[in-house]
Amino acid sequence: MAMVTLQGCFVTLVEEPVVVYDYRDDFVGSYQVEEYSETFNSYSEYPIYVVKAGGYPNSLYIENFYGLGLDIIVDVEGSRLYIPLQEVNGYRIEGNGRRVAGELHLDYSVYDRHNPGRRRDFCSAVAWR
Repeated sequence: MAMVTLQGCFVTLVEEPVVVYDYRDDFVGSYQVEEYSETFNSYSEYPIYVVKAGGYPNSLYIENFYGLGLDIIVDVEGSRLYIPLQEVNGYRIEGNGRRVAGELHLDYSVYDRHNPGRRRDFCSAVAWR
């Protein structure tokens, strides 16, 4: 005759932390920009700083945008950037961009409301670290 004895056992459930990847981390940092104005056929260079927009889980701020100290908000979707229409310090800005091999490639327009007779400036820019 066989006897089976069961003793109490404890099961410990260990939950692995859920890691949520924040795509904004790929963009955050300091960059040097080379900007080309199609409107004025001219180049300029200046630094920008990309930081996370607190309270907005899919947004960033680009500081010193257009080389004028403008801080604009940018929405992030994967490697794509969207610059929603916004007015900052009298400049109306909108555009889009993407991250390619660590560089930011941006296409945007800027309208200077301080000088209403001036044309909208259409720009392309590459920013690198």
